[in-house]
Amino acid sequence: MRAKDIFHAIFLVLCLVLFSSCKDKKNELYGISIDASRMVGTPAEVFSLQHVEMFQASNSFIINLLPQLYQDSTENSFAFAPFYALSYMALDTNLNDYFVQYNSYYKLSEHSSSKARQSLHSFLEGIYSIDSTINVQTELEYTHNDSLLLRQGFKIILHYNNDIQTKDNTLFVGENAQERKEEFLKVAGEFNVLESKHEVICDIPVGNGNFVLSFIKPQNMSLREYISQFDEKHYINMLREMENRRTNISFPLINIEFENLPLAMPQIPNSNALGVFPKALSLSNSFHIENIPFNASSSETLLQNKNTEPINFNSPFVFILRERNSNLIVYIGYYL
Repeated sequence: MRAKDIFHAIFLVLCLVLFSSCKDKKNELYGISIDASRMVGTPAEVFSLQHVEMFQASNSFIINLLPQLYQDSTENSFAFAPFYALSYMALDTNLNDYFVQYNSYYKLSEHSSSKARQSLHSFLEGIYSIDSTINVQTELEYTHNDSLLLRQGFKIILHYNNDIQTKDNTLFVGENAQERKEEFLKVAGEFNVLESKHEVICDIPVGNGNFVLSFIKPQNMSLREYISQFDEKHYINMLREMENRRTNISFPLINIEFENLPLAMPQIPNSNALGVFPKALSLSNSFHIENIPFNASSSETLLQNKNTEPINFNSPFVFILRERNSNLIVYIGYYL
């Protein structure tokens, strides 16, 4: 009985230590939405093994497709929610042969259409339960000529204390050295950052902190060269190498709108004609970042970081919205 009491006492102490450390860590977070729902479970608890397999296949799919997407829309900024798009298209019986090959190539679990619908529905519920602010709009419709039109939209709301952020017009240098004035947000705080000879990367917490918006600016090469070399291994390695540090970050409040952009779905490797996407597909998308500041007492100010080397995303960059534990790419694009 005494041993049991000792065990309970040790367990209680550990819980108190864990609670204290979590509280301290929460105070270090910046840009966390003040109206997002609390996390009700880790992704490992919310999502099934089938979901995790689908996440991995979706990430592989979009990273391999990104160079082609850039080549097809090189004159315009681009945004795309790959997992949502693939999930909705996989439920369309007219595209069944293609996604049978897709499932086979990416070694996904076999599942019927009804199970797929249940899986997608539970995924959307899981995302919403983790963070109610992550609500990507996706619709799939057939046009008059039997082509497919994929409509997507998402707005990221950032909430920063007025003490640690400023907003102003800054010069953005586009792809062809064309300069234009953009509305930028400058934020002081502790962020995950990586600076290497290939890229500069910074993570901005989104929603209640379970999702992250990564800005990735190439170093010593054009955006075209960088995207052509970008692959899964590089994606994972750069996430592992990031470190938390105090800095000032400046980035444009992205506003991307486009209509009916042709989207060339690739042939599934090592498959027959059934692995060729059977329909003409186009994409319409709306992706925005909006800042809604609030006033609250804070020990942090921009002035405290005036001697910190700022990180400016004032030239073309890649952005990735991801779930921070599974690294699922929720949205991906580039800003030119």
